[in-house]
Amino acid sequence: FFFSSRRRHTRYISVTGVQTCALPIFSLLLAINADFSWKHIEYLLQNSSKKLNCANYCPNSMPYDSLINCQKNCCHNETNVCAAGIIDAYNALTLAMNENFNHVLLDVDDYFIPLDSNNRFSKTITVKNWGFIGGLVKFSSDNPHIYAYPSEFYIDAAKNLRTPAIQKVTLYSAIPKWSQKNNIIFTAINDDIQAMVSLDPF
Repeated sequence: FFFSSRRRHTRYISVTGVQTCALPIFSLLLAINADFSWKHIEYLLQNSSKKLNCANYCPNSMPYDSLINCQKNCCHNETNVCAAGIIDAYNALTLAMNENFNHVLLDVDDYFIPLDSNNRFSKTITVKNWGFIGGLVKFSSDNPHIYAYPSEFYIDAAKNLRTPAIQKVTLYSAIPKWSQKNNIIFTAINDDIQAMVSLDPF
């Protein structure tokens, strides 16, 4: 079974893509603990799967532009950082019974923010931490004209499996006429676990 944590409009997060044949593992994980959120399940699958290397995740058979983009976003020193792999059900279930989630597990409540007709925007989103440890989170963007307030903040630990810690962050810019997607990244410094939002013009 193949698993990918790549989510629409994100590098690490949006609706988790899993082939239909792999979905029964979700039921087994929820049987262990019905309070697991999708973020906990994603973490369990990522950290128990057999990883694909970059050559397999970004094969040379891809169109050239797609291959370059895949290698740029997903390959660091031949290591695949997009967490795609082959599900190992036994390892996932074993991890679920022993994992205490002492990590910062970042999530955001909006993964696609369209710009207005002038490509200007100001929007407040919610950054969430589903893990049981707090940590420092930093904002970054591949567009220097996109800003966040606060751009650096400490996010508390989750209260329980169903109640994440939250931090409101306002994204803003006033640069007209963008013509490409603009990624916004929130990174937990202690775990290097990222959440990404993508901005698209109409």
